[in-house]
Amino acid sequence: MGLFKVKKSNRKWQGRRQLYKGRFYQLKRLAKGLLLLAVVAGFFSLYFYLKNSEALLIQHVEVLGDHKHLTRDDVVVLSELTPKDHLLTVSLNQVRQNILTHPWVKDVRLNQKFPDTLQIHVTEREPLALLHLDQMYLIDQKGLIFTKATPQDYKDLIVLTGFKKKDFKKFPNLTRRQFAKTIQLLSELNEQNFYKDDPISEIHFDEILGWTVFTKRFGYEVFYGQKKLAEKHEKLEKFYRSEYYQKIDALRLDLDGNQRIIARLRESNDTVKK
Repeated sequence: MGLFKVKKSNRKWQGRRQLYKGRFYQLKRLAKGLLLLAVVAGFFSLYFYLKNSEALLIQHVEVLGDHKHLTRDDVVVLSELTPKDHLLTVSLNQVRQNILTHPWVKDVRLNQKFPDTLQIHVTEREPLALLHLDQMYLIDQKGLIFTKATPQDYKDLIVLTGFKKKDFKKFPNLTRRQFAKTIQLLSELNEQNFYKDDPISEIHFDEILGWTVFTKRFGYEVFYGQKKLAEKHEKLEKFYRSEYYQKIDALRLDLDGNQRIIARLRESNDTVKK
């Protein structure tokens, strides 16, 4: 049987005239069409009225969020909003992009609040550390260098040293990989109990020797080298839990040995293996 072959039981309905649909069927269809047209026309009339209405001009700008480095006026100036901007027609994406040009701004969210208010929610970057090149720069949580640092930014931030500005230009791929490893190392060190007791002040990178960490409280110089950093984290944690941590007055801890930590004492050049 063909796909479209008519069954014998249905042949009696073929050719039958269309059933009667009512006396006012066509009139009802026309009325529905006119009603739909009136609704659409009303919608567009309302839109164009509101679009040109002075009642929806932006009169108030609310700046929200935990912003420490930008004031409300800073955000308004960055937004480039004018008294002639309309709540319905202002380009929210353009306003957002304008504010994002500020180095401290991480993200911006906008919300239209009728009839005349625009809310701007600003999220600032959280600095992770300072990077010393030709001068001090701030780094965010993702390792992005986002602005030059001011003296008030130096407090309580770890300083990364050993990198050179010319290397970022001359050897960009290699230098950025080394820098990314330094950021990863910093993240790992922040989880160690040793540095919770004695906070880090500086991480120095040497392209030949590797990483050296300096602490604030006891002034330790902790040498990591370049390889097997996870094993060295474990060695340092064992040292922190041992009796030697409280007994010896060490200046330098060398973690790059095969099994033990080599400690150079502060008052002499003697070394102790633990």
